[in-house]
Amino acid sequence: MVAIVFASQTVGRSRFQIANALHRAQLARMFRLTPFRTGGAISACLLWSTLPAQDDPTYRLPSAALTAIVEAPLTPLVSVSPDKQHLLLLERSSWPPVAELAEPELRLAGLRLNPATNGPSRELYYTALVLKRLTDEPGRRVSGFPRGGRLTNPAWSRDGRHIVVTLTHARGQELWLVEVTSASAHRLSSRALNGLMTAPAWVDDKTIVASFIPDNRGAPPLAPAAPAGPVVQENLGGKRPARTYPDLLANAHDESLFEFYARADLALVALDGRVTPLGIRGLLGELAPSPDGNYILVTTWTRPYSYFVPVDRFPARITVHDRAGKLIHTMAELPLAENIPIANGSVRTGPRQVTWRADAPATLSWLEALDDGDAGRETVWRDAWFTQAAPFTGPSVAGPKFGYRVSGITWGDDEHAVVTELWWKTRRQRTWFVAPARPEAGATLLFDRSSEDRYANPGSPVTTRNAYGRSVLLLSADKRKIYLDGAGASPEGDRPFLDEFDLTTKQSRRLWRSQAPYYESFVAFLDEARTVALTQRESEQEPPNLFRRRLAGANDASALTPITRFTNPYPQFNDVKKELIAYRRADGVMLSGTLYLPPGRG
Repeated sequence: MVAIVFASQTVGRSRFQIANALHRAQLARMFRLTPFRTGGAISACLLWSTLPAQDDPTYRLPSAALTAIVEAPLTPLVSVSPDKQHLLLLERSSWPPVAELAEPELRLAGLRLNPATNGPSRELYYTALVLKRLTDEPGRRVSGFPRGGRLTNPAWSRDGRHIVVTLTHARGQELWLVEVTSASAHRLSSRALNGLMTAPAWVDDKTIVASFIPDNRGAPPLAPAAPAGPVVQENLGGKRPARTYPDLLANAHDESLFEFYARADLALVALDGRVTPLGIRGLLGELAPSPDGNYILVTTWTRPYSYFVPVDRFPARITVHDRAGKLIHTMAELPLAENIPIANGSVRTGPRQVTWRADAPATLSWLEALDDGDAGRETVWRDAWFTQAAPFTGPSVAGPKFGYRVSGITWGDDEHAVVTELWWKTRRQRTWFVAPARPEAGATLLFDRSSEDRYANPGSPVTTRNAYGRSVLLLSADKRKIYLDGAGASPEGDRPFLDEFDLTTKQSRRLWRSQAPYYESFVAFLDEARTVALTQRESEQEPPNLFRRRLAGANDASALTPITRFTNPYPQFNDVKKELIAYRRADGVMLSGTLYLPPGRG
């Protein structure tokens, strides 16, 4: 016999605790528990016995009406092709099946992985892909995928003719390719991917770089019957507060398992399925091809591992390789980062956010902390920005310094980039305009505001794909203006907007703003003149759908051309009435709440 006990103390309890105890007693009645009182506590036991079950113990479904609501398919997510000629509709399930939730899971170094697939145990995936042109014509469901496969990491080629995608099934992960013209998919390689920490990436229009499980890897290491010795941990840095993290390594066997599942081989894959190993093996983290496709930036995690921090704080080696796998440049050797100060905004020392300039053929970009990574230290400058161009033999170029922690850079060209910095303690956020090719020119302040003030949010820079297929700042024809897309928080609710912002005068001109009763947001420009945009619009009665919108002229239905016609997945709620009510509690405190009334009531 097994018993599960719920208990809460009765002495000195708050109203919330008493309500919890009453709720548990109610649960006892609902699930035929046996409530009893012992030692000043309210408890309930759920008993299992060897008596024959009175009912079928299998999972049961609710009524057909409730099942239809719960299992209604979600509105697909949408990705626009680089040439803006096609949409990729990403269909997804509303809830994962029980069989998926029951799959095995290992928790190692801050990662949660499925040992059967050698990939993440919980991730957003898609059940089907649909391709359609940017017209009102019906879409074409991509054929060729096996039934039950989970699709992740879809990525367009630069020319928009292909889409690479990871397919996960019960035996592992595979690399698949979608032909846009025929709306068909086929497997590129039968070799299993290692999708634990990396995703496939396009090197050029005909080549993909991906991480694979090493050949002849063998079986995972078995847990020893008894440990070979104690777990010894030593503190050499003195007393200092530290953050805590879940799912960390705990012993030598965890280390062995982590190495087994994280180790990968890097290879190039051609569109005809030919796999060319690069000779790069290890615990591979980020892999990023340069925009011109001639180099690959690789992060490799190394020993010693830590039982206090996740893998992204392990020692790391950041290197640049050519297309044949040859080591060209060692960018950084980062030590274990166990002692990052606890203050919000603290970071590890050395290069971080190492990436490629999106607007240059092959130029590395990174940040370094000027305050030893300690946000609690008083100083004028926090971060410095550096770049280094191929062939990486010359000195790095120092860019502007920043007084807050840099959170992001949006590239444009040699004369245009936008840098955002944030300081957590004061909630200040600043946006700067810089010229990457002229670091001596410094930075020009565009916005300085509280990150908490949504009403004053000027929006985020609109980007477009360049010749390398990378997202860069969208500039006006005279290169004096950028475009800002914002949520538009206001007393009437969010009203998304699109602005043109002059970098010289620092003045905005509104091009468009969403109007009630619809919530409509900007997705992308569809023409070079910036007069037609792709938007997504929804209302209380209508699900999100995509439209072609003329920005000039009337802001009404005549300016809209529908692209998608997704139906409401929850028509049962069409006539439900919703309203915000306010009332005063007996003790004088004003409260508010949302009231939902069924059809015909109210």
